[in-house]
Amino acid sequence: MAYSYQTIRSDLSKLYRKISADVAQGFNFATDEIAEINGLDTEDTPYSPREVLFPIDLNEGVGAASIQEFGFEPNPTNSTVEDAQEDIIHLVGRFNLSKLAKFADKGNVNQVERNLRFQMTKKVQALRAWVGDAFYGFDDAVVAITDSNLSSQTPTLTLKDGYGRTDIDDAEFLARKFPIGEGVALVAAGSDALIDANAYGTVTARSLSGGTITLNLAASVTYSTDGIRIVKANVATAGQDVTITGTDLGKGMVGLLQANTAASLHGLTHTNWTAAYTDTTGGRFNAQRLRRMADNIADYGDGKMNMVCIDRGVYRDTVALQSAALRFSDAGALSMDGDITASGIKFFQSKRVPPGYVFGLDKSAMSKWFLLPIPGENKGVSWGDGKEYIDRSGMVFTMDVPGQFVFHNRKKLAYLSGLDRA
Repeated sequence: MAYSYQTIRSDLSKLYRKISADVAQGFNFATDEIAEINGLDTEDTPYSPREVLFPIDLNEGVGAASIQEFGFEPNPTNSTVEDAQEDIIHLVGRFNLSKLAKFADKGNVNQVERNLRFQMTKKVQALRAWVGDAFYGFDDAVVAITDSNLSSQTPTLTLKDGYGRTDIDDAEFLARKFPIGEGVALVAAGSDALIDANAYGTVTARSLSGGTITLNLAASVTYSTDGIRIVKANVATAGQDVTITGTDLGKGMVGLLQANTAASLHGLTHTNWTAAYTDTTGGRFNAQRLRRMADNIADYGDGKMNMVCIDRGVYRDTVALQSAALRFSDAGALSMDGDITASGIKFFQSKRVPPGYVFGLDKSAMSKWFLLPIPGENKGVSWGDGKEYIDRSGMVFTMDVPGQFVFHNRKKLAYLSGLDRA
């Protein structure tokens, strides 16, 4: 007699529940810069949308004279200060959920991860990443450049010149600035205009090894002039403002690259309004170069270098350099997990530090000027935080980060670039 067999994977599977494990974090979404930004001095100057000036003493005193007995005394002279000027930018992140999602919210009873909490967390991560990138950038908000020709709606662009700097060309570093789904726009070189009325869209693919991104633009675009500037454009891609004002162009924060390299900062140009020390010759980072940055900050900024922001590749190369010295002096003293240390200086490493760069600073050189705190990843959220749409069955949740970085003493800054990496 033949028996019938029934398996639990097919014949009897409906007797079993579908089970989902907890959501696992498969990538490091943290922005390490936020802790350092929060540790900066708070700019206590009140904000005015009309104008905010920052008087800065930059002019050296003159007029001392060594005179002969009963001679004429020197001509009396007076000194003045210079005015810097800055404005706050308004960074916004939003997400929405249906009312049905609210009514169905029973916490972990019916959700792998509570939807409201998850969406809030992802938006906070996006806001913090934007600020973390801006910590190093320019207020023009340019993320990268491309010379690729366009002839379709879905072009693949080869990235170069991160933040518009010709010495930032690491493929992975550039591609990671453009997550899948991010809104971007293409701006003509030397102009504050889109290269085409349809030159905005979303990132649909990227190659970390090739340093490329693929876009889905509003429509087909044909363009062949080099130097296209790529900026974020999450307003334009929402269809709310499809002009240049719907992009981030000109609405960035003043970061370390701008503070160290720009001829004019906060609207002010002056021979004493520059970084204390710059070195773009490349090579290896070592104690002598560290000392050179610290000495110049002390000599010309009356500061004490207490922080170094260093590219991880440069840090690894410097560890190798120090390890080699230990190996030749005492092989038994070599530690595989050794760190670089210097008295009174914090070495800050991050995936966001531009490749090949080291920034040295006295942290009092800059302040954070934020009207609201940068939201934390543990920020609480409730349905009451949302605002109901007037004619749609849903709610929108908004997080605002109005702020800016202000630099008071550029002589407390120094940087090296083009350094060896490992």
